[in-house]
Amino acid sequence: MLFCIPSVYQLNPLWANKPLGNATLETQGQFGCLISCMASMSSIGNSFNWRLDDFNDAFKAHKGFQTGGCPACAATFDISSVSPQVRLGRITPRYPNIDFPSNELSALVSHIKLGGVAIAEVDINLQKPGEQCHFVLCAGVNSRDGIEIMDPWVDDRMLVPMVPRYGPTEAFAIWQAFYYNLGPSSQSTLTSSIP
Repeated sequence: MLFCIPSVYQLNPLWANKPLGNATLETQGQFGCLISCMASMSSIGNSFNWRLDDFNDAFKAHKGFQTGGCPACAATFDISSVSPQVRLGRITPRYPNIDFPSNELSALVSHIKLGGVAIAEVDINLQKPGEQCHFVLCAGVNSRDGIEIMDPWVDDRMLVPMVPRYGPTEAFAIWQAFYYNLGPSSQSTLTSSIP
């Protein structure tokens, strides 16, 4: 990793109680993990760091949130209308009840090693039955090819290993990944489907 990733902590009291997206009840602190990851990514290489509430407002102004049954839910994972230097690449299939396939995991590790980042969907509470959706920013790979994350739910302020926080292995932890490329001329070599 050749860039500094600003931490955007979703429970920061400056914005934790502010509405998320088009919602009136759901707050950025409760459900703002996805846009926290987006705000962190959008700050990479910028002359300023996005605050979560400002990113929320900008994403909302660019119709980034749904307006119907889930007004706090993202309508898109593409944030280029707010942050042109961040381009959405490939979106993997979702694997919530089985291990993330090894070819998908290898491709994700390669993408990060090549300077890309990804948002991964994980289960925030492995002790509770069912799905408790959470998003983390995957932005580093350690010497053993373990994925390192920026976790908006925890105020780590640095990259930390995904394992064991979200499971015994990355394959167990990851349900889905959203690839992003950084920089004005960034081109992903991983935009096609992986067999």
